[in-house]
Amino acid sequence: MVPAIQSVAQVKGGWFLPDISASIYLIESYKPAENELTSRPLTAVGATFGKDSKVQLSIAYDVIQSKFMGMEALFRIDPRFRIRAGIQRMVFLHETTYSPSVLEAIGFSQGASLLGGYSGDLTGINSRSRDCGILAEGDLVRDGERPVLSYWAGVFNGNGYSFKDNNRSKDFQGKILFAPWQPLKFSLGVMKAKYSPILEDGSYDRDILLRRDRMTAGIWGDWGNFFLFGENIYGRTGDSRNECAFLLGGFRPKANLAFSARMDYSDASIGGEIDDRILKPQACFTHFLKGTALSYRIQYGRTIFGDPEKEDYGQISFCLILKLGMSLKDKPL
Repeated sequence: MVPAIQSVAQVKGGWFLPDISASIYLIESYKPAENELTSRPLTAVGATFGKDSKVQLSIAYDVIQSKFMGMEALFRIDPRFRIRAGIQRMVFLHETTYSPSVLEAIGFSQGASLLGGYSGDLTGINSRSRDCGILAEGDLVRDGERPVLSYWAGVFNGNGYSFKDNNRSKDFQGKILFAPWQPLKFSLGVMKAKYSPILEDGSYDRDILLRRDRMTAGIWGDWGNFFLFGENIYGRTGDSRNECAFLLGGFRPKANLAFSARMDYSDASIGGEIDDRILKPQACFTHFLKGTALSYRIQYGRTIFGDPEKEDYGQISFCLILKLGMSLKDKPL
């Protein structure tokens, strides 16, 4: 069997020998006022077949939740036109197209959670900003090999990790990314969608459709020693209006060290009967250990509620990240 696999791999230029990746995120958070310690572990493994070839297949598996985070095919037809099909990242919110390990803070913003398909999403759909659909993407303008103006546009089921749709509506997502200079990018995104709310018995009624519309605008700057990221997201969820925004900035005295601060704002229901505004100022230290695949982060943040009935609190967080990767093309069987 092994010689047969090797023979096929050689004939296909190594296409059947994937790039393997694995990552472990361990987040420990402590609330001093309540003497409460919480843990959020995440372990993911992935494989990419035909990386950088005309046809690429990628699989990512969430070990903790026992779900496929991604299962997609990428067809590179032309630099101006590529197609993705399958379970993939949602593109309208540019923040979630990055790995959380490169944003120099612990965890994504409130916008990703409330309006971007993460654990606190207002629709009840928790899929870590993944969805199943077909997407066209490409670079309309290039400066040599550097994309200047890029686009993404696709149709999705709106049912998270599942290949099967759960209602009679499809979701549209689109985004453009403008990079006038190498270190600076601007993003505009949109999602026009409907969703079926989860009923008390855990089922869905395919004929009940509520609004799930999103508009985003962001700035993404990284000048090596200094960086500045920010994104605003406005949403309509059912009959409510929602808004979230964050601004994350900092500096790197060395390539493996970073100090950052993030201001993270959310309003789950603009003009609602209850003040749902939440402000989270945070400060974070990041250290990538030289010669290893390990990095860690130490962060302090405070959660400030607009609702006077809720008590503000501080929180200390520690995040350990291990990222591994190898190509079987370089490791003969």
